[in-house]
Amino acid sequence: MGEKIYISDWLFNAGIVGFLAILFEGKADLKEGENKLNNGKSIYIGENYIELDVDILEGFSDKYFSYFYKRYKRIENIEAKLQEILEKMDNADLKEIESYYKEIKDRINNFSKLKRDLEEKNIKLFDIKELRENYSKLKDFIYKTLEHINHNRNELIENDVKVYLGKFYGQKSFLNRAVTSNFKNIFKKEFEDKIVNRKISLEKDLICINCCERKAKRDVIFDTGLSPFTGINVDSVNFFWNFKPKLPLCEICELIYFCSFGSFTESIREVNTFFFVNYDISILSLYNSNLLLQQILKRNLNDNIFVDLLNELLIKEKIEKSKYALESIAFIILDLKKKDVLPKVYSLNMSRKKAEYLIKNYNEKVKFLSNLFYSIGDNSISIPLEFLEKFLSDSLGYNYLSFLQYLLFEKLRENPKVKLNYISYDLQIINLMILEYIQNFKKLGGENLMVSKPDDQLWYMFKKGRELSDKLKSVNAENKIPSIGYKLLSHLRSEDTNSFMNLVLRLYLSYELEVPNLLVKALSDKDLFLAYGYSFLNGFLYEYYKKES
Repeated sequence: MGEKIYISDWLFNAGIVGFLAILFEGKADLKEGENKLNNGKSIYIGENYIELDVDILEGFSDKYFSYFYKRYKRIENIEAKLQEILEKMDNADLKEIESYYKEIKDRINNFSKLKRDLEEKNIKLFDIKELRENYSKLKDFIYKTLEHINHNRNELIENDVKVYLGKFYGQKSFLNRAVTSNFKNIFKKEFEDKIVNRKISLEKDLICINCCERKAKRDVIFDTGLSPFTGINVDSVNFFWNFKPKLPLCEICELIYFCSFGSFTESIREVNTFFFVNYDISILSLYNSNLLLQQILKRNLNDNIFVDLLNELLIKEKIEKSKYALESIAFIILDLKKKDVLPKVYSLNMSRKKAEYLIKNYNEKVKFLSNLFYSIGDNSISIPLEFLEKFLSDSLGYNYLSFLQYLLFEKLRENPKVKLNYISYDLQIINLMILEYIQNFKKLGGENLMVSKPDDQLWYMFKKGRELSDKLKSVNAENKIPSIGYKLLSHLRSEDTNSFMNLVLRLYLSYELEVPNLLVKALSDKDLFLAYGYSFLNGFLYEYYKKES
């Protein structure tokens, strides 16, 4: 064995996962120790490193392009669509044929390389008038296009890989805009051949800034898999690295960075959004957790994938009883729709006690939140992720519930910028979790009166809130619910227990109802009173809001 590659920052870790996925073609049963490739050569996987001889990279270029083409499959998809249209044309009416024409035209126009190739061969897509004069022209165009694809498949596939990776990386190697052909050969010469044949010019006095072990190449432009989505462009490199835009990097680390996107899982819901989980307690944890992420995404489109992934990892670690494992999880989200936006990184740093809390609450509470979100303008926020972030950073409290409650009233006022996918019942679940969080992880302000069955008591207050709103409806005073609800929220937001109680007492006396004694008993305990108060408000507003689809 020879070169060792160690776990490092999350982006380099993504490169290690991508590198292994490319080498082993996504194989799921890697193990600690020696792992054989199809060509008989092997790579050693240690706890926090991989070790390999550079000759293992012979043929890596073919695997690299094949792996990323399978992510895109544009040639394969357009070929399948053309074949499908060809089979349907004989039994299609004129309207259907024209719709096929428009679909083909859109696909060709969005595929610049194929369009340019066809035009150079004088295979042009005619206008709609010509089609109406002779519908067989479309069939002829499809035959010629399929023939061209068949004869130029490798070249088109290489172009597809360049287009796909061009969204993520800088202009390294074959991704340079000046390069127009022979993409795989260029990659092979610059990476595979130079590393395997050791033809890279290394400097004796330079050590790689990433691994700090291997000798480095001088003046490497540090854009390999970095600049577009980590903010390391030429200007910021100058700033962060002593005003030197070219840096010492070894050929192995450079290749690993260039594999980073092989580990990211594309969202099925959101176009150009990608996920990575940095679970770096070991190489296998990194690799397997990202395979698990892919599986969860494929099988479960409705639930929040990170909540599901976290649950499976937590259960696994509970069995293994590894006390450090849950302190090393981070979720990374890349949104490539928004230029110059850095990745969102959710670092868990989770203690055993918090992990056990989430396991306990997963099925009945946490998973219930899976699809909840709110949008303010173009900014859409996942409530489960935001809840987890606040939970892990010890910033979870009733101010968060107050904010979500406030958005309900903004929606009621028909604020066009606000979109919600939750109702007050959902907020009641969050209320239950906040109180349990405070009881388990924070000191209560006063005497804790909830000796047993706290959930029952909060649901009792929820029921009391519903009873009051039902009473208002029965006397044709339903129009008062929003204004009363907003006043109750205002008092809860300012933690003004006296004003809250005065309003509740006036309401109950006006309608000759019995005041809930739990509110009175909790006056000396601020956290408990807020839990009861929000429960009451959630019940009061329960039937007044409807979820948006």
